Amino acid sequence: KLGSEYIQKVYASGLMNILTKAASIVGLIMVGGMTASMVTFKSTYELTMKGESVLNLQSMLDQIFVGIVPLGLTLLCYYLLKKKNISITVLIIGVIILSILLSLFGIA
Repeated sequence: KLGSEYIQKVYASGLMNILTKAASIVGLIMVGGMTASMVTFKSTYELTMKGESVLNLQSMLDQIFVGIVPLGLTLLCYYLLKKKNISITVLIIGVIILSILLSLFGIA
């Protein structure tokens, strides 16, 4: 009986909205941390001139921002899920096809 009365008081006072928002913020922080530690991109592409390496794509990307490609891909997937209403199945298949194409062309 005390539990149901407490829940009613929490809803009436608006505390439940605050707790829900705090839980969603903690969840987003965890997703961000998992993305940074689990999603990786290693490019093997090098531009060579006269047999000498002129540009290593991975070192250039790391100089700009370490992890910029995984972050960009994650934000693009999030945007497509929220704004464009693309199903998660289509998104997963698209990422797999993109990964295969990048590997075939020797970029990743």
